[in-house]
Amino acid sequence: MKSYRCRKVSLAELCRGGLRLSRACCWEWEMTKRKVLIVGDSHVYAIKAAVDKIADHKSEFEFVALRLSTEKNGEKIGDIDLPDLLVAAADLRRDDALVTTLRGNEYNIMGLMRHPRPFDIMIPGLVDLPADTYEELIPYATAYSFMFASLKRGHGKQLLRIAKASAAPVFCLSAPAPKEDEAHILRGADTYFRNAGISEIGVSPAPLRLKLWELQDRALAKFCAEAQVTFLPNPPGTREAGGYLERAYYAGDATHANAAYGRLVLDQIAVTLMN
Repeated sequence: MKSYRCRKVSLAELCRGGLRLSRACCWEWEMTKRKVLIVGDSHVYAIKAAVDKIADHKSEFEFVALRLSTEKNGEKIGDIDLPDLLVAAADLRRDDALVTTLRGNEYNIMGLMRHPRPFDIMIPGLVDLPADTYEELIPYATAYSFMFASLKRGHGKQLLRIAKASAAPVFCLSAPAPKEDEAHILRGADTYFRNAGISEIGVSPAPLRLKLWELQDRALAKFCAEAQVTFLPNPPGTREAGGYLERAYYAGDATHANAAYGRLVLDQIAVTLMN
């Protein structure tokens, strides 16, 4: 263990007690457990809720889920800044694990709302929109290349920086699949989409949103393979036959999953680490 000149707190205490981690501070994990540090943007909240519910359960793993600090609506939110996350990542051992769930809503920003110039994307095996409902058909290669390039010059750089900071194996979670229910999306749309006029403009057709998510998922999986980060798809049983998120795992808003989904993610991580 590394030693520092201040009192030691566990990351679990950090998370539950709302303490702020600083470079002058470290923590003391339970040495009998394997540590799993899960960090991300808004999709991490489902996992944080699940971790809170199992905090006192006996397990081979000690899970800690933290929201990476950012600004939203002019206010700073989150549990840990990137520099302190890099310190936390470096403190993990080789038999621990670092799990990321960064961003994940790019496909919604691109296509949750109906576009002023309706379009569809050619993806073999996925349902196409009726030809009279769009003005432009985008080839798969064009759309995929755009999504992959956006990832590489965007949060992919942050993922690489986090992964390189740790000796522990690094995993990256797929974002939850999109919700098919347009009425639910309209009721739960957050500030960004409400301000953009989603109530008046409307929601994009579900098959198009699923295609955009699929492009994002494939691009992330490829990026992870190149970065030697293990990509974890959605947990088994969380998607309907059509590919959308099962209603049982809807959070109340337009884009996120709930604590029940988060619990399945924890189970998925545990199974992966035990194999």
